[in-house]
Amino acid sequence: MTGIRSTFLKTVVSLVLGIVMGVLTYYVTVLAVTAPFPSNLTINPLTLAMSAIVGALAVAIGWHRPLVGLTAGIVIIAVVAWAVTWAATGRIVYSPANATGMSPFNAVAFGAVSVAPIFVGATMATVSALRLHSPRTGS
Repeated sequence: MTGIRSTFLKTVVSLVLGIVMGVLTYYVTVLAVTAPFPSNLTINPLTLAMSAIVGALAVAIGWHRPLVGLTAGIVIIAVVAWAVTWAATGRIVYSPANATGMSPFNAVAFGAVSVAPIFVGATMATVSALRLHSPRTGS
């Protein structure tokens, strides 16, 4: 009975942590992509570097904690789907002018006009699903 309770508790904690991680990763992704770096380039190299770091961390989380990563990836994809639906009806609008303060509401709307959050969410979910599906080895 103790083993079942312990497994259930670990699963619940992983799911809750995954939800929190998904929301946090979504917001950090938006911050990384919209960081205001002065540049004459279309996309600043620092923005690309920050996006790569967020992507690498998403893969690391999904690989080392697959249930957390899978839940976080699903949360990110769900937030983007919700944002696209609300943007299509005109209920939320992304404004680049408000991007300097990065209000959470503007960050959610950013998911409807950018592919960055959906890429990170899909990557987390895919890596986690592959890790959960792969046969366990001795390590």
